Amino acid sequence: MSDTAKYEDMLANGSTAVEVYHSAKRDGLVGAALVRTIRKVLRLSFVEYKQFWAQTEHQMSLEHYQERFQGAIDKFSCGEDNEGGDLL
Repeated sequence: MSDTAKYEDMLANGSTAVEVYHSAKRDGLVGAALVRTIRKVLRLSFVEYKQFWAQTEHQMSLEHYQERFQGAIDKFSCGEDNEGGDLL
């Protein structure tokens, strides 16, 4: 039995993608293992996975989720509070 068989069976038997995702999390999958499994089972590109994740975990679009970080990105890219403008 493959490491994704349970989740592939769930999907084939009518479970939603969100149900499969939450089942994998309840089974202890985290980080890269969770990403790999869900991408494989749902046949998602990495970008599609990120969109799915943002909607599932944060109930918002990936674009809206990422906008929350724009202030910090702007701050560091302009060199504020960063002598010499070098992050390292």
